[in-house]
Amino acid sequence: MTDPSEPVGLVGVGAMGLPIAKNLIASGIRVLGFRRSSLAALVAAGGEAARSPAAIAERAGAIIICLPDAAAVARVEPVFKGFIDTAVHVGPFGAGLTMKLVSNLLVAVNNAAAAEAMALADRAGLDRDQVARLVAVSSGSSRQWETRAPQMAARRYAPAIGAVATLEAVLEVIDDTARTLGAATPLYDLARASYARALAEGRGGDDIACLFEDARAAPLKA
Repeated sequence: MTDPSEPVGLVGVGAMGLPIAKNLIASGIRVLGFRRSSLAALVAAGGEAARSPAAIAERAGAIIICLPDAAAVARVEPVFKGFIDTAVHVGPFGAGLTMKLVSNLLVAVNNAAAAEAMALADRAGLDRDQVARLVAVSSGSSRQWETRAPQMAARRYAPAIGAVATLEAVLEVIDDTARTLGAATPLYDLARASYARALAEGRGGDDIACLFEDARAAPLKA
């Protein structure tokens, strides 16, 4: 990106793209965005709606996309600094996606573990709100516990921070990647079944914290 007055193109201004756009705008960078559904939130934040990805390609000085090499990362680093602290080149094309899948596998497993732990506390008659607070400052805490345990304690899953249906799309890619690589994922496989049940029960729009309901309803051990 050689001309800072040129807008940055952002294709996909949804749950992840919109916060990026807002940070760029707050940093003084013009944002030209596109998504298949409404762009009202982007326009309200100060961005500009594009008619198509092609329109972005015609006008944007840089487009946020997976980058092929370290040189490309360096070229658009001024853009990255508008919404992140550090830009890291993790490898050839596709490595960034794999890194995201590694992180999301942990999200899936840690959230399921949090739901199971909260269900155990609930079965024991402990105060769920107190459990959420105390575990959050213990060695057993995790980012998923800190985010989801209060929702589990309240049994309130809307509005969703991260919906089951949204994560499901990523889990399908994790499934394919693990199968292609021949990677064993026994803990993930157990958690995966809980997300499938949540979808089957019509909880696709609920936050993934709703796995607490699945854990809570699990049959008692003999």
